[in-house]
Amino acid sequence: MKTYLTSFSFIVYLVLFSHFSLAQNTNCTKALSDYLFQSKKNFIERQSIQKSKLEAALKLSKENCLSTAQIKLIISLFTGDLERLLVAKNAYNSSIDKENFYQIYDTFSSAILLYDFVKSKESHHSTTSTSQSSNSYSSYFVSTEEFQEIKELLKSESIDSRKNDKIKKILKKYPPCFSINQIKELMNLYSFSSYKLEFTKIMYQYVLPNDKRRYYLIAEEFSYFDKQELLEYIEDN
Repeated sequence: MKTYLTSFSFIVYLVLFSHFSLAQNTNCTKALSDYLFQSKKNFIERQSIQKSKLEAALKLSKENCLSTAQIKLIISLFTGDLERLLVAKNAYNSSIDKENFYQIYDTFSSAILLYDFVKSKESHHSTTSTSQSSNSYSSYFVSTEEFQEIKELLKSESIDSRKNDKIKKILKKYPPCFSINQIKELMNLYSFSSYKLEFTKIMYQYVLPNDKRRYYLIAEEFSYFDKQELLEYIEDN
């Protein structure tokens, strides 16, 4: 009973804290240096009490400008989605590269709450952009759990051609909601380059809109001729 009350009290603390702790940095252009960031990250890791650990993480983003990559490292220090969500929300204003903030989504078992928060923040800057975005992929991102299920379904097929048949069926219920890293991970399940290339062409229509401009990174995974074919496909589509 005592453990239950302690856990409940901490949850109440998180909920209340979330209303008062959002970072004040709004004009960040330069991230904390790697040396200082690592020092502050180490300090957070040394906190043995969860409440102190959370407060240190929130203080870091409230007082410093951070890159999305740095924010992701801080979030990874926490295991619960509730704490991770609070840290992510608090750090948003301190981010120097808000256009990359979507890269944090895959640290959550379900990223809808963070996605909606980010979209609500973006709406203050571009109502038109938000409207187009909500129509195009309906506030959705493939969660880590959901992605693992898709991965296991593909792994269950030993023949590459059948993998592509299966992914086409799976994708029918999804909008563009896969990250570059997720697509790269699925690519590694293929044995033959030709089917892998076909897979990447299929996935091009399902990559996150913000990741589409970086799809050339997928092409770098191929040998010269396959790489050129994929780059031409990207240019034509």
